[in-house]
Amino acid sequence: MNSGIRDAANLAWKLSLVLRGYAVDSILSSYEPERRSNLKQVTDDSIKLGKVVIVPNPLKAYVRDKLLEWSILLRGLAPSIWDGIQFRLFPPPPHIISEASLLADGAGQDIAGNLSPCPDVVMAGADRREVPLDTVTAPTGFTLIFCASKGADALHRVFSASDGSLAFLRNIGTWAAAVAPLEPDGNFDGGSAGEGDKPVIEGLVSGGRCRDLHGRWTSWVRTHGLEDRLLLVRPDKYVFGAFDDVDSAARHLARSLGTPAELGPASAVSSTGRGGPLGASSAEL
Repeated sequence: MNSGIRDAANLAWKLSLVLRGYAVDSILSSYEPERRSNLKQVTDDSIKLGKVVIVPNPLKAYVRDKLLEWSILLRGLAPSIWDGIQFRLFPPPPHIISEASLLADGAGQDIAGNLSPCPDVVMAGADRREVPLDTVTAPTGFTLIFCASKGADALHRVFSASDGSLAFLRNIGTWAAAVAPLEPDGNFDGGSAGEGDKPVIEGLVSGGRCRDLHGRWTSWVRTHGLEDRLLLVRPDKYVFGAFDDVDSAARHLARSLGTPAELGPASAVSSTGRGGPLGASSAEL
C-alpha cells in the first residue's frame, strides 16, 4: 500500500501540470524509471522480512528469536553499531536519480533526487508549535525552502525575484518556507529566517518560518553544503534541486517541465484561471 501511495504521489502532480498546460506530455515518461528502483528495493526487503517471519523449523525459529532479543539489546547499548548492521541488511531505498528523472542538472545539483528529510521543527511566532517539517510544505505543489544559516545577510539575495518567476511559481501552486538551524545552546536566532509574521517570499503562499528542533535538519543541510541556499522540493517530497535565488529555481523548473514561453518565468503575467495545484485558483490557496 505504501508503494502504491508513492506511485500516486509521483504521477498525480505531473498529470496536473500537463493537463493545465504547464508541462509537456513527455514528463510522464519519468514515472517508471523514478519508481522502478525504489519498488524493487521495497519488494526485495519484503521478501527478506518474509523469510525472517515465516520459519517452519522450531529450532531455527528459536535461534531467530534469540538473535532478535540480542539485537534489541545491541540497539540500546551501541546504537551506531546497530544502525550499521541494519542498513547493511536493509539498505535505504535508492535515490530517484536516473537519466529520465525530472530533476535539476548541472553543477551544484548533487542533492537532486534525495528524499527531503522531515524532522520536527518549531514554528516562529507566538504559538511556537512543534510540527513535522512537512507541515510547512505545499501538500500538492512545489515548495521553496530557504536553508538559513546563522546570519540574515543572504535573505535579500535569495528571496529577490522577477515578476515573471513569481507569477510562474505562483500559478503552479508553489509555497515558500524558511528553516533556521538549531543553535548549540538550543536558542532560535529568528533573524536568520526572517520575521515570523511576514511572507517568506512576497507573492507566494507562505508555509511559514521555523527552526530545527533536534538538529537533524541542521546536520543534513551542513553535510550537503546547503547553507543560505534554496531547496526546490517536488510535490512528492523529493528534492528537485538547490539554487542561489528564486529566478534560477524557476528557470530550471520551467526548462525541465517544458513550460511554454508564455506561461514560464519570462512572462510577467499571472494566470488566475490556471491557478495552483490540481486546478485550484490562486485565491483558493
